[in-house]
Amino acid sequence: SSTLRGGSGGGDGGGGSSGALASFTEEPVETQVLKTLTLTSQGQLLESKEIFGFPTKERDTEGKMDQSEECTICLTEPKDTTLLPCRHLCVCSTCFKQIDKCPVCRAPFETYIVFNDLSA
Repeated sequence: SSTLRGGSGGGDGGGGSSGALASFTEEPVETQVLKTLTLTSQGQLLESKEIFGFPTKERDTEGKMDQSEECTICLTEPKDTTLLPCRHLCVCSTCFKQIDKCPVCRAPFETYIVFNDLSA
């Protein structure tokens, strides 16, 4: 289980600020691991929802990243940024700075969460 903080707005870094404390947990569900995002404010649960696109921990025989781990934009860096409210974990923190819509569903995002180390 990890805890992290997210920010608001697009990748340009401007505008107002807001934040939420979030944590994710791993729970075995039959043969898969379910990743959830739990948002809290001042100790009260706001919501708990699944995050889409968590990478698998498996590597190919050459030690390269699985395709599910790669940023959907550059296809080279590991994805580490979840866009909200759509909850798609689909871009790296570098490419995130250049977008204003989710590359998976094309919906504009209001805020985001950067995971520091998904390989652990």
